[in-house]
Amino acid sequence: MGGVLAIFGTLWYLTGRLPCENGTIIFWAGFTGALTGLVYNGLFRVRIGFLNLSVNAFFVLGAFMLLLGIEKANSILSEVYLILLIPIWIFTRILSSQREHRRICKFCDLKKCME
Repeated sequence: MGGVLAIFGTLWYLTGRLPCENGTIIFWAGFTGALTGLVYNGLFRVRIGFLNLSVNAFFVLGAFMLLLGIEKANSILSEVYLILLIPIWIFTRILSSQREHRRICKFCDLKKCME
């Protein structure tokens, strides 16, 4: 969901239909989304489906909003740095989710999980 929204946001931004006057607010909202997505598995042990979905979508939207916020600052070096950093964040999020999945499966009593 977050990826689809980020793609549409990018298209709207490139066509000039996405109003984003205040780059600082967009940057900090994006920072909050990316940070929440990265630390979610480590901080919260309770798994609620809708919350999981929301945090994962907010993580992707956060990265998109970070790019928008930095683009408003007109710093090409910062933009390149962030573009290089985002795949590392995504890989970290995947590894964190896999580790959490293994932890949950370790205590599962279902026969299909034992295979």
